[in-house]
Amino acid sequence: MRLNRLALVAVASAATLTLAQAEGIDGIRGGTYDSSLRATQRTATGFGDNFSELNNAYAYTDGNVLNLFVGGNLEGNGNTFEMFIDSKTGGQRTLTGDNQIVDPDGAGDAGGALGGNRMQGLTFSTGFEADFYFTMRRNGNTLSAFWGVIGGAGNGVVLDNSVLGIKYGYDNSNTGGVGGFAGNTPLLPPNDPAIAAVGTGLEIQIPLAEIQASIGRDLMITAFVNGGRHDYASNQFLANNPQGGLPGDINGNQRGNLGGDGNGNFTGGRVNFTIDDGTYFNVDVVPEPATMIALGTGLLALARRRKA
Repeated sequence: MRLNRLALVAVASAATLTLAQAEGIDGIRGGTYDSSLRATQRTATGFGDNFSELNNAYAYTDGNVLNLFVGGNLEGNGNTFEMFIDSKTGGQRTLTGDNQIVDPDGAGDAGGALGGNRMQGLTFSTGFEADFYFTMRRNGNTLSAFWGVIGGAGNGVVLDNSVLGIKYGYDNSNTGGVGGFAGNTPLLPPNDPAIAAVGTGLEIQIPLAEIQASIGRDLMITAFVNGGRHDYASNQFLANNPQGGLPGDINGNQRGNLGGDGNGNFTGGRVNFTIDDGTYFNVDVVPEPATMIALGTGLLALARRRKA
């Protein structure tokens, strides 16, 4: 039986705390996301149709927060949703060993999800240097979410919709979108209306101050579905590379799961995105509406004075 709107659950040490979803953040794409489509999926899922898939990404900023919606599903077998954000100067193009320890229990590694036996060594596309990391796992009815600073020291943060101002919600009722992977068939059409129309999945709200975003500098985001220990990447990435495929695609066909090395093997999460650059999507950072109104009023007043 598929579960619909799940209660959010954060896990800290051995204790499990059940939480209500953040108000207004319920995993259902609302009208505020209209005209903010950033990416659509062009590869059928290798992790099971309507089990784990990323169909689309919608995102916008309003001067205060990043609002992100990813339409799809996350299977309750421990699979993880991974998201990296490039929001400021610096960061890491290749994940090194000096990052915060995030989700060590789930990763089964003292170094956590970003550690040496998991995603350490993952290399992003040219121009993408990760600064922040969000991950969420689903085990049955339990969602566990974590936040990490790339290049930061100590432990990452267990999220529970009350810390850092980061809020999230999930709805698992999607039955549309991409189908199951059936071999190296041609890529799905770009901006497919049925894939773009998926309206339930994961919704995240992150304060721009938390990611040190600057007005006028686009955010770059890459997201994908990974295995439960952060060491076996699916073929569900947003965005795909400019040719529409995954790292290593050169013939316009779909690929199966990348695994830990890009070839479907269990060798840790060291996928290399440099084979085909552009495996991310951009989100423009704009001032809050009140600031824009004030700026417009000031410019209008200045123009009137000049005419006088």
